[in-house]
Formats: sequence, C-alpha cells, structure tokens
Amino acid sequence: MGCNQTGSTKKSADTLAQPLPPTDSLPARPAVKKLQDSLDAVNRVTGTGGLNKAFVSLKNGDSTITLHSNIRQDHRIFGYARPDTNAERLLLFSVFTNDVQGNPFKCRLGSYYETSELKGFHLKYLGTEDSFIKAMAIDSSNNRTPVYFEKKWIDVE
Repeated sequence: MGCNQTGSTKKSADTLAQPLPPTDSLPARPAVKKLQDSLDAVNRVTGTGGLNKAFVSLKNGDSTITLHSNIRQDHRIFGYARPDTNAERLLLFSVFTNDVQGNPFKCRLGSYYETSELKGFHLKYLGTEDSFIKAMAIDSSNNRTPVYFEKKWIDVE
C-alpha cells in the first residue's frame, strides 16, 4: 500500500493478457505535417485575413512596393528567388523580432520589419507570374535582383 491507498490496484493476469485489437480495425489517423511555427499554421487556416500586407500603387506611375509594420497585425512575407515557395528565400519582412534580428533565415537581401528599413535598395513591382508577384530589388548601383512574393501578401492598385 502506497500513498495512503486502501484498495488493491492490481489487475488480474486475464485482464492484462487480453490482446490488442488488430490495427486494420482501428480508425485511420490523418497524416500530420509538422508546421514551422504558429504563424504558418494561422496563415494556412485563415489565409491573410487580419494580417498585414505590402502595397503597390500603380495609379501614380510609381511601382514601389511598400510595407508599413503594424504591431497589431502580423506579417511574415518572404521574397523568393523564383516563383516557388521552395526556392531560395532572398528577403523577409516580419513583425516578429525573432525573424528579423540577426537574419536567422539567412536571407541574402536581409530581414526587415518594413520597407522603410531596406538597406541600400528598393523594391519595384514588375507584374504577376501565376500566384506570385514579380518584383525587382534595385540597389544604388542599379544592380538588379528579381524577387517573387506570393500574391496574397501584396495589394496592387
């Protein structure tokens, strides 16, 4: 008797020896894919509703891509080397300090909270390619690097 228990907690050998049901009679469990983090999970479930987006105004002839960080709206927007989310990540805009400080994703063009922080280059909208926005990162020496963003993260007017 341990922990002031008064009854017996032993099970009979018959109870312990009962076989488990065959695995083919158990309901199938859905495959579970490991998510990178909670924001990725939210994005997959809710799309971009309530999340911050970048903006391009074509009305005034300027195709500069802008993003203003808003602490009340989350965003994590990757810029890719090709129109493919599995391509090299070149650039990141995120509201999360852990995503930005020290460039933990090792993006070649860096990690930023918003476009006003871009160091030595700016982003110009070029057009669309499938479900991506094609942009050009142009530095002060006019060197150009194509960058692709998922359409859902950029509002074009």
